[in-house]
Amino acid sequence: MTRSVIAFFMLVFLLVEPSMAQVRELDTRAAQQTRVISQNAVELTTSSPDLAEIRSALARQRENVVSLEAELVALRDQTQDQLSRIGEEVEGESASVSARRNALQSELDTLTEALTRTTGNLDEIDRLQSEIDDLRRREFYKGLVERGPMLVSPSIWSDAFSGFGEKYGTLTEGGTPVLELQSDEPISTLTWIQSGAVLVLALLFAIPVRRYLNQKIVKPLGDDDRTGALSAVVGLVRAFIRALPSLLGLFALYHATAMISLGSDVLRFADQKLWIVPAILILLEAVSRIFMSSRAPLPPFNMDSRRMSGLVTTLILTMVCVVGVDHLLHAEINLFAGVEDAELVRRGIVAILLAGLVFFTARVWKLEKTDAAAEGDEGSPLLVDNRAFAIPGVIRTGLTFLSVVSLAGALFGYEALAHFVMTRVVLIGGLLLLALIARAALKQVALVVTGRVFRSKLSSETGADLIDFWVSLFVDILVIAAIAPIALLLVGLEWEVVRRILTTMATGFSIGPVRISVIQILIAIAVFVVLVMLTRFVQRTAEKRVLSRLRVDQGIQTSLKTLIGYVGLVIAFITGVSMLGFDLSSLAIIAGALSVGIGFGLQSIVNNFVSGLILLFERPIKVGDWVVTSSGEGIVKKISVRSTEIETFERSSILVPNSELIANSVTNWTHKNRLGRVNIPVGVSYNEDPDRIIALLESIPAKLDDVLEVPEPQVLFMGFGDSSLDFELRVFIADVQKSIITRSKVRVEIFKLFRDENVEIPFPQRDLHIRSSDIGDLNTSRDDKQS
Repeated sequence: MTRSVIAFFMLVFLLVEPSMAQVRELDTRAAQQTRVISQNAVELTTSSPDLAEIRSALARQRENVVSLEAELVALRDQTQDQLSRIGEEVEGESASVSARRNALQSELDTLTEALTRTTGNLDEIDRLQSEIDDLRRREFYKGLVERGPMLVSPSIWSDAFSGFGEKYGTLTEGGTPVLELQSDEPISTLTWIQSGAVLVLALLFAIPVRRYLNQKIVKPLGDDDRTGALSAVVGLVRAFIRALPSLLGLFALYHATAMISLGSDVLRFADQKLWIVPAILILLEAVSRIFMSSRAPLPPFNMDSRRMSGLVTTLILTMVCVVGVDHLLHAEINLFAGVEDAELVRRGIVAILLAGLVFFTARVWKLEKTDAAAEGDEGSPLLVDNRAFAIPGVIRTGLTFLSVVSLAGALFGYEALAHFVMTRVVLIGGLLLLALIARAALKQVALVVTGRVFRSKLSSETGADLIDFWVSLFVDILVIAAIAPIALLLVGLEWEVVRRILTTMATGFSIGPVRISVIQILIAIAVFVVLVMLTRFVQRTAEKRVLSRLRVDQGIQTSLKTLIGYVGLVIAFITGVSMLGFDLSSLAIIAGALSVGIGFGLQSIVNNFVSGLILLFERPIKVGDWVVTSSGEGIVKKISVRSTEIETFERSSILVPNSELIANSVTNWTHKNRLGRVNIPVGVSYNEDPDRIIALLESIPAKLDDVLEVPEPQVLFMGFGDSSLDFELRVFIADVQKSIITRSKVRVEIFKLFRDENVEIPFPQRDLHIRSSDIGDLNTSRDDKQS
């Protein structure tokens, strides 16, 4: 027994000791992280802190803290699980169990304290990062609005060129001038030959191959498919094929320079950025030439004016070149000791050039008179929008104002602000133009796909417009979500700030007890839409494959289909609301509060809704019934939530509130079945024999196929009319909706039979009796008038 107790204690020691060591190690790491974060906070209070370095250190520290927090949470959950298995302390329990419980409780307390410290570290990192972002933002905008030397001053230009030339010529790396070619080994003749061959290959790609592809592929594709359903997609393919030879040539040229091992800082800089700007320029040139072409207009721009196409394309490509050269100059000036005057001149010149280009673009890119007159013409609104694109008037006015103000600012000391505004206008404008092209291509693809899925909807104009609306809305949301982060970066926000915004939108933010997440909202909407579409699919399947094969009455089919729709819609709504995170119990309380308002303000609507449910379940009226109401007579076409649609025999629609059909009397000719009786009254002369007339009328039903033999037809002598003996022929037909046609056929047969049998059909006659005293009065009156 003693050995067993000793073995148990040793096992407990082996199990507890490593766990305690791990807990202490994690707690020590949390304390160290707290000290490092505090040191970063102290560095932030110095006179000239390196904000970028401190922020990078905090970002790395944040990753470590998050990793430590995950480890602490996992170990805490494990410790809580072990502690819960031991249970509460009971009287008389073993000392080993008490020791184990105390050890686990100590671990749990230490872990909780470490987690609290870790949470505080994360909050402190967030606070410091936010403070750094505010400081950097203030410094950035302070530099923008701070006035410097005026660009029109000649001394600025002389100082810029002289200072740049001096530092450019004296810059060395390890005692060796950077302008000298540096190589580990002498360049061999073979290397020069290989480099020359690559250069020739680059020229071949850039000129002959590019020209051949343009003539044989790019232009024919534009002629064949510019008005097709996927014209924008084909345009992107044409742009890529157009740019591919030049990109391959640029790639070959890059390798040719790498082969001869030019290793100075200047040429290493070229390896990094000199090749990116031409590549972007080549791609944008191809896209603009294809989509801005007037020879083969493509959406979304549809350039039908050659003059407009040439001007806009030239202006756009010039702005791209200016921005690209600006980036190259900025990098090179920073490389060579950061000459302030040269930087000022660079910003000023770029701002002036871009201001002029933006000004002319805003004034030129507008609707011409022919385009404005044709703007309302009908085209093909579903797949291709044929209207020419132009910058809206409000935006053109804003661009004109910004370009004029930036031009003045660049000349009179605010070149930093002017440069920032103009470069952002150009970059965001280019992003929007590319987004329009992507939107047109995505919309065409989506419309082609939905056109194949919803082919029946496209047969009607309303269905096509509805599909176009929803596809356009979905594509617009997708494009906006894609370009929004890029636009924020172009405006000047740092990636960490943009990432934090995206993270907040993704994970959500709290408003009181409710947490709102964009992704959660999108998921809830998607689930709702999917469930509604699934409900529609179940309705169609039940109607076409189940109910139709069971030979169920049309009214029953419609009722079941409608009920399936109601149930599916309720399920979709409840599921969507649950996905949003709302507590359904709170919704029940809100519904109870709204019931009072419903009882007073929405009584009529609720009455009609409940009446509609009664019509669907009790089915006194169903779709296809022939009903007569106080509002009119016709065939029931649809029973909806609020009203019932009745189509009259004149093809007009009557919308009758459901409550009227429940509260008032309604004649339903086809409630139980479609069997009905048709009454045809007929009158003959008093000279005719009633028995003969009855015999003649009894022979008529046998001549008609629509008249049923059972129940038997009847001929009744109804009475003595003013001018005729009145009879009535009563026959039964299988479909009472054919009663009018049957009456017409019966009357035709009666007329033929009476004409052959010489039966007289009298017309109304009146006997006029004139008394002799009245005649005397009339003569006296006539004599008085003559006298």
